[in-house]
Amino acid sequence: MGQIETIGSCVSALFILAVLVLGHLMVRRQSQRSDLIVEILKDFGREAYGLEIQAELKRRCKPMSLGLMYIALTELEDDGRIASRWGEATPERGERRKKYFAVRTPEVKQ
Repeated sequence: MGQIETIGSCVSALFILAVLVLGHLMVRRQSQRSDLIVEILKDFGREAYGLEIQAELKRRCKPMSLGLMYIALTELEDDGRIASRWGEATPERGERRKKYFAVRTPEVKQ
């Protein structure tokens, strides 16, 4: 194998390693965001809607776009860690409804 092929193989291996490391870091960061959202909902001790959660994230110096936050909320709900419900439509909101989120309480088995 020539020197150019060896360098090419090394570059490919480094690229694959970088992709794996970045993927791991992104999953870890996403998990940290999800854990923080659950912590916020626990601290509220009640249902909260998206803008309230986003404001608390910002207050805790962890600003997050609404899109990213709703992705995390959907994943948390899919995992069964939180629950959601739709509120009533109101004239103040142009007949739109708020979606409320809360930490899912463990079911007590008898």
